[in-house]
Amino acid sequence: MFKIKHYRFLFGKLVAVTLIGIGQSAWAVDLNVSSFIHYEEADKRVIIGGDSTRYGLGIAGFEVMADFENKLSVSASLGYGYHPNQRVPFSRSGRSVDFYGPVNGISYGGTLKYELWTKSDYSLVSKFSVTKREIDSPSLVGSVESSTYGTVALTGNAVNNFDTEDLLLVAGIPLGGAAFLKISGGLSNWHLKTNAKVSGTVTLGPMTSTITLPKTVNVTGQDPIFNIAIASNNPEHNFEVELSNRSLQSKTDNNVQIRAIKLTYEFKF
Repeated sequence: MFKIKHYRFLFGKLVAVTLIGIGQSAWAVDLNVSSFIHYEEADKRVIIGGDSTRYGLGIAGFEVMADFENKLSVSASLGYGYHPNQRVPFSRSGRSVDFYGPVNGISYGGTLKYELWTKSDYSLVSKFSVTKREIDSPSLVGSVESSTYGTVALTGNAVNNFDTEDLLLVAGIPLGGAAFLKISGGLSNWHLKTNAKVSGTVTLGPMTSTITLPKTVNVTGQDPIFNIAIASNNPEHNFEVELSNRSLQSKTDNNVQIRAIKLTYEFKF
């Protein structure tokens, strides 16, 4: 596996090549606007140092891409998702309680692409993307059965942040004249942070007390990421379906993989 310093060095070279290309271009720009639906979910509980959390995010959004004459493209994206009554499990010390409540998620980021090689519709592209995701569950409710206190009503809140920096090589392969197959692979620096809190009031005889249990997960890692996509080839508008697999194995206790699917419809101007 590449070291992080080598990873940053490669990105530095990509930026340098990009800046040189920009300086040599006439700033002719093709503007593309895309709408997309994206869903990603960990294939199992994310267990780190004995603590566990769930991860999943579904969003719809827009992406704006500028294609320059010097084989460079730059894009920015924004997506939002909302569920009025999502199940959110809270696990601690081997015990899990299900909570329910509204959950909203937001994702935003930017991507830099540079075409390294092309011939007869075949291509090789370098791609660097930065994405930030936040999933907020501000008002959760649940309950737990206790042999001492009976049914205890619980309230809670949770915020999950998942940030990634991905450096990939993308190979483009024509499928006749109507579509392209895109296969990409590379490395991802990721940062997962969870802050959650559960509170409940218990009564035993004349005594009443409130119990609060916090949970925090904060870890960074570097792991492989692989994508495969099929895109149509139309001068006015294009569809693309992308499947991806992001590994978190370097820091998770149970070799977690995040699987994702993204559907994109692109407009061209």
